[in-house]
Amino acid sequence: MGTTNGLGPTVRPDLGTGHGAPLMIEYPNGHGSGHAGNATSRERQLAEDAKGITEGRQAKALTAVTAAGPDGLVVSELELILAVGHGQASSALSHLHRAQKVVRLKDRRNKQELYVVPDYVNGRKESPYNPRLNRKHPKFYADATVLKAMEEANLRTDRETYNSIRKFLEALP
Repeated sequence: MGTTNGLGPTVRPDLGTGHGAPLMIEYPNGHGSGHAGNATSRERQLAEDAKGITEGRQAKALTAVTAAGPDGLVVSELELILAVGHGQASSALSHLHRAQKVVRLKDRRNKQELYVVPDYVNGRKESPYNPRLNRKHPKFYADATVLKAMEEANLRTDRETYNSIRKFLEALP
């Protein structure tokens, strides 16, 4: 194990903290780096985005993909390198892919597509980024939108009912 850098123990101390290397300052979906749809995950996302942890993770991910050379990395390998969970590793690679810092290939290892830096594509078939931006998930509806829909459905608009509706929206796939 590597040293502690304020983000917990690192597996690869040579990757450093990555702070000060912003990669995704603006997120196209307007909702930050992303979360799993529940309140705990959303709180984590907001805190990590605000503290620069997300940008640091993306910088480390880019360093790791670059270091992997033409062999590239898959998400599960990045999880081990950064000592993070699947969602955080996948999110970092997705944002780098969207920002065109890395390329996702159709080539697979361990049933996962490979990520390489553009210099290492070497004519291999790419797997394009397919944004879901046009499909706004109901969990992202503004409070006013949810309350208006509740009124139109003749539902009570008290806090308890609103919280139940919001919980229902967040549970939707």
